[in-house]
Amino acid sequence: MEKLKNVFKDKTLVFHILIIVIGIIFVSLSAFHSNTWFDESYSVGISSDHSFAEIWTIGGHDVHPVLYYWILHIIFLIFGNQIMLYRLFSVFTIAILGIIGLTHIRKDFGPKVGLLFSFFAYFLPINLVYAGEIRMYSLAMLLVTLMAIYAYRIYKNNSEKI
Repeated sequence: MEKLKNVFKDKTLVFHILIIVIGIIFVSLSAFHSNTWFDESYSVGISSDHSFAEIWTIGGHDVHPVLYYWILHIIFLIFGNQIMLYRLFSVFTIAILGIIGLTHIRKDFGPKVGLLFSFFAYFLPINLVYAGEIRMYSLAMLLVTLMAIYAYRIYKNNSEKI
């Protein structure tokens, strides 16, 4: 109970959590339609019409990331060909990107920087576009951000030892 009281004493933490909740709701709004454009239909076609091995073979001759199509294929195997769920995966990756502002960026760079990171992750117009598309860009942003954070932490940890 004492920890909960301490959380509410830190107004930036409460505001940060509020930004995350509002941001996730905001980026989720673009996922609730069933229209697809050509690039999205390519993602749906690859993930729903081919096996893991076929996706790997096609990906070897293409510039698109195989991991993204494998994840969509897993969604297809579990839930069937649900366009909205494919879009919700993109929303999920943007949601996690914003949460990284609270869990990682705040720890490494302070509460204000973490709050700004989360805010921009949810409310930059291009992120809103990517959250509503069945494309690999939102997953790429998430993975590259995580890679950069951990590369920074490794560098920082190694430079402190020298």
